[in-house]
Amino acid sequence: MSADVTQQQIDQLLRLEVGDDVWQVRVLRLADWLELRPEDRERSLQFIARSSETGRLGLSALSDAALTPAGGAFEALLSLARSIPGARRPVCVEAEDEALFAALGPALDECGIACRLEPHLSDLDEPVDEMREELTGRFVNDPLYRTISSERLRSFADAVALFHERRPWSWLGPLDIVQVESPTAKDLPAWFTVNGGAGEHFGLAMLFDRRTLERLFEAEGMTDEQMDRLHFWSVGSDEPRALSIADARRWREESLPVVTDGEIPFAAEQRPGADFAALTEKQLAYAEAVLRAVSLSTEDEVDAGRWERAVEAAGEPVLVRLAMPVLLEHDASPRGIGGVAPRGSALRTEVIMRDIAALMAEQHFESPEEAQAFIQKELIGKRVEHRAPSTPAEIAQDLAYEAYEYEDRRRIRLARRALEAWPDCADAYLILAEDAGEPERAFEFFTKAVEAGERAIGKRHFEKYRGHFWGVLETRPYMRARLALADFLEAEGRLEEAVGHYHEMLELCPGDNLGVRHRILPLLLEAKQFSRAREVYTEFEDDIGAGTRWAHALLEFAEHGDSEAARAALAAAKRANPGVLKYLTGTSELPDLLPDSWVAGRDSEAQVVSDRLIDAFDGVAGAVEWLKQERKQAKKAGKAKRRKH
Repeated sequence: MSADVTQQQIDQLLRLEVGDDVWQVRVLRLADWLELRPEDRERSLQFIARSSETGRLGLSALSDAALTPAGGAFEALLSLARSIPGARRPVCVEAEDEALFAALGPALDECGIACRLEPHLSDLDEPVDEMREELTGRFVNDPLYRTISSERLRSFADAVALFHERRPWSWLGPLDIVQVESPTAKDLPAWFTVNGGAGEHFGLAMLFDRRTLERLFEAEGMTDEQMDRLHFWSVGSDEPRALSIADARRWREESLPVVTDGEIPFAAEQRPGADFAALTEKQLAYAEAVLRAVSLSTEDEVDAGRWERAVEAAGEPVLVRLAMPVLLEHDASPRGIGGVAPRGSALRTEVIMRDIAALMAEQHFESPEEAQAFIQKELIGKRVEHRAPSTPAEIAQDLAYEAYEYEDRRRIRLARRALEAWPDCADAYLILAEDAGEPERAFEFFTKAVEAGERAIGKRHFEKYRGHFWGVLETRPYMRARLALADFLEAEGRLEEAVGHYHEMLELCPGDNLGVRHRILPLLLEAKQFSRAREVYTEFEDDIGAGTRWAHALLEFAEHGDSEAARAALAAAKRANPGVLKYLTGTSELPDLLPDSWVAGRDSEAQVVSDRLIDAFDGVAGAVEWLKQERKQAKKAGKAKRRKH
């Protein structure tokens, strides 16, 4: 008899009359499903038993992973017996775990019950998956790798590990649609994109046609029914609990390779109207070949538009030929930015201003009156043609302006070409930073953008233009880069560094064309640096915008409490945008995604202002309650006014 099966447990089974039912038992390793503390993982085994005749289930209590499994299994069997009215002793108990089978055999033999080892008890899958989904709230997949050999799985896992090592998501994004020109077959997806730049779902989304892939990008606006009609492969890695228990167990027991943070390689097919299904060995080998090819590709190869890589997948050599049609199409119809507005009207205006400045510089006017006459005759009301660049700096800037028009690989390729033409193009580095898939890479490019912008201006002109930055065209790329670096540092929680950049930008450009005050004031208030916040506010106290007004209201309350000055500042803030109040008091929740642009006085502005100030208000004792009280009083006043009418 097994050491952890008691005589009392055996006697309980022996009291049952003999029947002809077959019971099944499985050991569940809950640590594969749930996030457990180290001390809890020691008690993470549970046993489930099922009657083939009735379908009823029995469960054991949690067991110590260090104990032999027979005792827990017996507990589940007895639990099952209690759940069946008039239960009879089973003729046989099936177990799919070799250790469990070996431990149960002697104890069951004492009960006159046979014990049989079965490779897979499929009848237990559904109740186990339901139990798992209830515990984790996660969708449960069927086993994916049941028919795949260990050798093939190991080779595929190595390819996924290579993908994580080479990190192609840092320079290829989900909008970069790549075509597999060879090898191809009817049952293989010939299009894919690289996922991972958002910090999750590292791998490939593989589709059977380009349009379907483009539709997948629009999934945010698609209904569940439309999503169900998509046909694609998902290839990459996921946490163990996202796979079936059988897959997770096999990975552990066969010591198959895992990737970052213990994730298990994942490859499945999503057919219209169906759940994820397993790939065949042939399909898995194809996915592996594509993974290896894209992992070993270089940015120079990708930017050529078409390239190939010889790899080995599933032990066989494969030549993978890839192409990025959008780059090939762009090469077939080259153009500059003439007549095309880059991203946002501000940049288009900058292009025109540069063209006008170049045109004026060629005229050699002898007097201001002559220059004014030229402007009236040749420029007012007329379209200024874009001038062909003549210097490396101009060529690079034109390429950067064009790059701002795109969101896919064309954008990155144009930025890289701009840097080849002129290494001091700050906008080119800024584009690379904005599209970098990882924080470390982004910080490197943001820093290089600022350094390039400073070199382009030059030390002498840097001091000459101090106090007039942004008003001088040559300083604008630098100011864009420094603002972006400061915003990045703020997002990364490096607040003091961000404040330092914002302060310097206000010194360079006291007019604050870029709205730096709306960034620095919330940070200073959040850090309770009220004297510094007062200095910044004093410089912009004539600003009637909602951002400044609401920051001023908090500043007055923080320094003087519910004073006359604070109430006056709050009244001015409400006049600027009353909608901010509902977000700061928690009456309405801020959306997960803030609007890309906003209109003064509208809800879009209220969301942006509230998002910047909400932590600062929460950090000042009594500030939110002060706002709530104001909101109550405003409601009462509104009701009284309506009653009068």
